[in-house]
Order: sequence, then C-alpha cells, then structure tokens
Amino acid sequence: MASKINTVGILWIILGVLSILGAAFVGLSGGAFLAGMKGAAGSTPSDAAPAAVMAGFMGIIAAACLIFGIVEIVAGMALRKHRSWARIVIIILSILNLFAFPLGTIVAIYSLVVLLSAEAKPAFAAG
Repeated sequence: MASKINTVGILWIILGVLSILGAAFVGLSGGAFLAGMKGAAGSTPSDAAPAAVMAGFMGIIAAACLIFGIVEIVAGMALRKHRSWARIVIIILSILNLFAFPLGTIVAIYSLVVLLSAEAKPAFAAG
C-alpha cells in the first residue's frame, strides 16, 4: 500500500507542476491578448475596455491555477511522507478534479480509490 500512496503523491506533484505551467500560459496569453488589442491600428480607449476585462479575467484564472498548483505540490509531497492532513487535502482536491477531464479525472479516481481504501487508513494513523 505504501507504494500506491507514494504513486498518488507523485501524480499530484506532477499535476501541480502542470497546473503551474497552465497558470503561466494563461497569464502570458492574457497579457498578449491585452497588448494585441491595445496595439491594434486605429483602436480607441473604448475599444481596449473589453480587452482589459478579458485580460483581468484571464489573470484571475491564472492566479487560481497557480494557487491550486502550489497546494497540489505541497499536498503531494506531504502525502509521500504519510501526513494525515495531506490525505484529507488530496481527497478534497480529488473531488474537485473529477471535473478536470481527462487527466484530472483519471488522477482523481485513482487517488480516491487508493486513499479511501481500508488498507490506506492505518498508514496515516500515526501521521
């Protein structure tokens, strides 16, 4: 069971890194979108307002992805050390990631199967 828990921790670390990379991509895309709209020939300040709203929205999404990525990495590392709080955090993240089709769903289902099994509970009893 320890190897399965270790695998779940590694999967969440990888998912966290991918989330951070996604946050960087969305953040850079928002900035490029804003720069492209403001730099368009003949644009007026009123034409730039929708671009600013869209760039702000993309910034919020990037910040959320960054926060989730950091939480996923920290929880994955703690899960590999059999911390009991990490098990709870990973279960919550797994429920949220059921809707992140396809990769998040696969990792979430595997995580839930492993962490909610009867064999996993004793591994976290002391931590």
